[in-house]
Amino acid sequence: MDRGEKMYNWIVARLDEGMTVYATTYLISLKLSKKHKAMIRYRNGHCEVQRGRRWDSINGCKITAN
Repeated sequence: MDRGEKMYNWIVARLDEGMTVYATTYLISLKLSKKHKAMIRYRNGHCEVQRGRRWDSINGCKITAN
């Protein structure tokens, strides 16, 4: 299991618990709640989040949950 898959599984588990997950870079923070679960996927070793019609990797982001 690589970093992207671990990150994806951790994010999905926190969302299933009803928590809010934050993915933070130097420029932006993404606030992900349970309704955003369909916008997250694991593909080719990367945990990705949908932004418009594109998918951005969040492997290098700091991930926290409240």
